[in-house]
Amino acid sequence: MTAKALRRSLMPSGSCLVGDSRLMVEARVAAPGGLVATYGARVQSVLEHQLLRGRITARQKEAGDQLYSCWAFGVEGVRQPAKGCSAWSPAGFRDGQLDALQLYRGAQKHIGLARWPLLFHVVCLDWSVHRFSNEMGRNRDGSQEVLRTALDDLADYLRLPKGD
Repeated sequence: MTAKALRRSLMPSGSCLVGDSRLMVEARVAAPGGLVATYGARVQSVLEHQLLRGRITARQKEAGDQLYSCWAFGVEGVRQPAKGCSAWSPAGFRDGQLDALQLYRGAQKHIGLARWPLLFHVVCLDWSVHRFSNEMGRNRDGSQEVLRTALDDLADYLRLPKGD
């Protein structure tokens, strides 16, 4: 089965992932016991998709990934304190959750209210820039530039090393 045929078989026609070309078909090795899967499929995150197309830098992607981790652990983890949730602890919130929440809120203040909605929707909710622009009635190219500057400022806030 070719990569194109696998892509067609996995996604219904007209799916937003096919049009957005975020479905990635890649060769993988499955297990050390000798089983080899020729093809595997997964959906790329928006940041990974943009990195592979040269729209953002590796530093910007790393900043976005760190923000997502802080949001998932510190914000969403705190909202779901049920016993079945992996973030639940009988002692209350863990130090890691509180640190992640503090970093998330600091990043939110550092980025500012004007750029935060775009950054949050793209990084945490995995919206494409195109979708955000359409939903909010904004210019797509302008939104891409705003995302890049917000990711740069976020990387500076997180003190990520600058590349050459």
